[in-house]
Amino acid sequence: MVDLKDAQTLIATLRIVYASQFNKQFPSDGPNAIPMQVVEQTAVNILTGIQKAQFNNALGRLYAAGGKFMPSLAEFRTWCVSGSWWSANEAWQRACDYSALSALEVEQLSSLKHEDFLKSPKKITTLTKKAWDSVYWSVVQGDIKTANREFKALYEDYVVKAQALGKQQEWFVPLKTIGTKVQIAKSKPKSFLPEQSPEQKAWVEKKTKELQQTGLSFPKALYEAMSECRDLAIGGG
Repeated sequence: MVDLKDAQTLIATLRIVYASQFNKQFPSDGPNAIPMQVVEQTAVNILTGIQKAQFNNALGRLYAAGGKFMPSLAEFRTWCVSGSWWSANEAWQRACDYSALSALEVEQLSSLKHEDFLKSPKKITTLTKKAWDSVYWSVVQGDIKTANREFKALYEDYVVKAQALGKQQEWFVPLKTIGTKVQIAKSKPKSFLPEQSPEQKAWVEKKTKELQQTGLSFPKALYEAMSECRDLAIGGG
């Protein structure tokens, strides 16, 4: 089981790898200062019941994150329990970062050798992409709060179901574009969703309304309609 020494190792790692974020969350001086002994004991309490192997796996993940996303102590515990699966917060941030990639960067990512692809910090998981696609319409409309809330709910549901089936976390590999140059207008938002013909747009709009009548939320209905349209290649020329 994890003990005080492990908790101290965790705190020391957070202080080094995530210096500015750590100092903001656990100030060492000033009126809101928190004694380090209190922080360490809090970590011990939160990590109660965690095995050494689980702790070491999560600690390795902490190093791999490279100081960009500092998890809370409670979130670190979920890392210990869930293994390699991303938390909903990390998946959301990764999805946002991925959506900001240029067409060229996505193309370069899709062309990497397998071993190089696995090392890339730009990659996302298949469940992250699936949840992001479902809420992208809210993102486009500027309703980030709703998108964030629905994304986390969908992602956590997907992860629970995947774990129940004994699945491992999988990476989403973008399709390669052969012999074409992709251009994206600066005024258009970047999206995982493909450009549509007028026929496709009309079909998707109609199908989305039909799916909403079955009880699906608009983002999920839109995603399902988009997926079906893509599979059927409606109006694709």
